[in-house]
Amino acid sequence: LRVGGGEYDLRILDRLASSPHLEDVRIAGRVLDARTLQVVGSLPRLTTLTLMSTNVSTESLSLLSGLNDLRRLNLMRTDVQAGDLGIPQWSKNIEVLYLPHPDPGDTASCTIRGWPSLQQFVINDLDSQANSVAMQVTLEDLPALERIDLTTFQKFDLTLRNLPQLSAIGGLAFEWQTRIPRRGTLPGSIWFSRLDADQVPALKSLQFFTVDLEHLRVQNAPNFQVLGAGAFYLTFRQDRYASQLRPEVATALLEGIGASDGPIAVDLDAVPLGGADLSPLNGNKKLTEIRLSYSGTSIKEWKSLAGNNQIRSLHLLGNPINNDALAWVLDACPSLEELKCTPNDDFSDGGASIRLVNRPNLRVLDLGDFPSEYFMDVEIVESPNVAMELRL
Repeated sequence: LRVGGGEYDLRILDRLASSPHLEDVRIAGRVLDARTLQVVGSLPRLTTLTLMSTNVSTESLSLLSGLNDLRRLNLMRTDVQAGDLGIPQWSKNIEVLYLPHPDPGDTASCTIRGWPSLQQFVINDLDSQANSVAMQVTLEDLPALERIDLTTFQKFDLTLRNLPQLSAIGGLAFEWQTRIPRRGTLPGSIWFSRLDADQVPALKSLQFFTVDLEHLRVQNAPNFQVLGAGAFYLTFRQDRYASQLRPEVATALLEGIGASDGPIAVDLDAVPLGGADLSPLNGNKKLTEIRLSYSGTSIKEWKSLAGNNQIRSLHLLGNPINNDALAWVLDACPSLEELKCTPNDDFSDGGASIRLVNRPNLRVLDLGDFPSEYFMDVEIVESPNVAMELRL
């Protein structure tokens, strides 16, 4: 049964009490009274309940305590204060939970701890504007939780503890084209001020908007493969990327990666890191691939990676590099197997050359769109694994 909005008499819904076979009920867009919630709470087979855009509060949810088979509950755009949920009677079987986030300028918190069946946790909204005041969310001791989905219209301070099945954290931007102002912007991925995760052994990847980051840490994550930090916006404007990061944000990002358990690959493409100290990345003993394409970095920043014997793959496309800098990178990171870079104008001058001498580990040298016809001298010696296309 699905009923949306309208000015119908709520007493019509009293008849639900004589429909014990109902498994899915949606009553949205209405002011509901206690009697209606009591009727809904008496349905013995109800597994899915949507109360979106109603006046349901944390207190009135107690009227649903009899729903022992409830699996999916949608409370978006309600008056529920997520921080007061605790462990309600109906939480023991909930598998999917949708919660609201605060209105722009307001703050809120939410702690979900010890719900044994929760598999998917969602905070979303369908029509609100972006809120830059961080919502504190703590998810802890949830043995079945597999997925977290968070709206990009809300900034989050997220703490994760003991989530053995969590494999994905996704961002939601429902119909953003119709919701942002004409010249407005919206973070391009999950909007974090803080992310602190521990005991998340199934987590494989993480992507987030880094422009407002204050703290980052991921621990006890043995399967953590890829971290992607984005500095781009959803917008109708042409300038979609942040032109710079505040120094403290760059520090929080790089130190957070360096102190984390994984990932194997970090994607910092188009994150403006010119002038940043990259040396904290050397502290991550699992990190073997660093992507810095179009990051505004140069040999000045890359020198902080000197002596890193872990790096197997380094992406520097869009950051012009000359022959001397190319040679320095290959010398400074002796374990490199893949290097992607964009030669600058020095390579296209008369007599441009490239030398790969004694590079036994190097397998791929990708020069992007650079036409190798500019090379007047090519020397590849004792580099048996190099694969690249040359037109001379």
